[in-house]
Amino acid sequence: MREPPLRAAAAVLAAALCCYLALISDGLRTGYFPDEMMNLYGYLGGGWKAAWTGLLLPWRASYRPMGALFYLPLYEAFGLNPLPGRIVCFVLLAAGMGLLFLLALRISGSRMAAVFSVMLGGYHAWFSDLYYSSSTVYDLLAYVFCLGALAAYAAGRRLAYGALFLAALESKETAVLLPVATLGVEIALLGARRARVAGLAALAAAGGLLYLLPRLAGGAFTANAAYAIHLEAGWIWERARSYLGLALFQGMPLSHAGATAAILGVLAAAIVCRSRALWAALGMGVLFAIPPLLIEPRSMYAMFLASAGFAIAGGIALAALLDRVRLRGGVGLAAGATLLAAVLLPANLVTRPQANKWLDADAGVVARIMEGFSAQAPRLRPAARILIVDDPLPWDDYLLTFTLQLLYRDRTLTVDRVKQGASTAADGYDVVADLRGWRVRLARHPR
Repeated sequence: MREPPLRAAAAVLAAALCCYLALISDGLRTGYFPDEMMNLYGYLGGGWKAAWTGLLLPWRASYRPMGALFYLPLYEAFGLNPLPGRIVCFVLLAAGMGLLFLLALRISGSRMAAVFSVMLGGYHAWFSDLYYSSSTVYDLLAYVFCLGALAAYAAGRRLAYGALFLAALESKETAVLLPVATLGVEIALLGARRARVAGLAALAAAGGLLYLLPRLAGGAFTANAAYAIHLEAGWIWERARSYLGLALFQGMPLSHAGATAAILGVLAAAIVCRSRALWAALGMGVLFAIPPLLIEPRSMYAMFLASAGFAIAGGIALAALLDRVRLRGGVGLAAGATLLAAVLLPANLVTRPQANKWLDADAGVVARIMEGFSAQAPRLRPAARILIVDDPLPWDDYLLTFTLQLLYRDRTLTVDRVKQGASTAADGYDVVADLRGWRVRLARHPR
């Protein structure tokens, strides 16, 4: 396969990255979302001691300790200003695109395939959670560390691989599968060398047991029904149809026939290409897709790490197809890039409004709470008491407690809600608030 000139590949890659960053640039202006208040509140409760314990002792059942390195320094330095966090997330997104190119280049050995991989995997409208909410920082961190680890392994940097593997484990649980994905890279690059394959298999088993057993024995996920494992074939198939529908810009699950045709089409393309690198990338995608298929439905962002493998497989397949029809070098690059742009750009632009609908309900809720209280009660005494007489939240939601304690930097502040059984009598409260329609109305009451 004749490779395109380096300048041509760089130009196409730069154009794709600029286009993708332009599509997500409004994500820099979003504020906090409710999940971020819960995450920050949780890390502040444990403080730096718990954060470093979780980072240095990964066998402890700590909740994603790498997230503490994101939330704690930003809160200490900037308070509840969301912009620095959004900038960090955008840096991670850009780094992820760069690492996707590097890993695709290492696996395929083709500059053209690597460029196509970034065009396929760099942006998808249904990944909107990643572009607008910092609560998905765990997915961004896992993506960067996992792809970085695989690229380091492919380059022969075993020490860097180990460090990045540990960082990925401490970012999100899916990273426990990284050594298994590394087996695919090993086979794609070097063939099945028994000693290395056995070593990686042992690492996968040891890492999985070391990391998962404490969590399964009473960690952060055992009591959360959203993380319950479902092994029923029907459940897995329904989840697969849903994610395939989103991936193919349908916005709804594919039909049974459509999902079957899509899977068989991918397998047929892999068989026709007869590329060991393509099978390795496809295996990586399937491997990282397994955890989201076994738990309660998530948005498409749950497939972010899996999408890297599928994007690399697609890039390799397209480069191979162009080579078969004798479109090589710069001409092949131009033809493939034009085809991808003609398909992906309209599909993403049409899908974007539907994919961003969730912002209408969630965006601005935290900002309205903080702005309303800051304007009407800029300061409160230590251990102040607030009574919420009405609000739009479910009775078992603690967003107001998280947000107001963070806003006033006071974990002794008490937030009582009538919805949770508090009396409507205002005696003894510093502030009484009504939040109907997310419009904050405060009335002060002396103790």
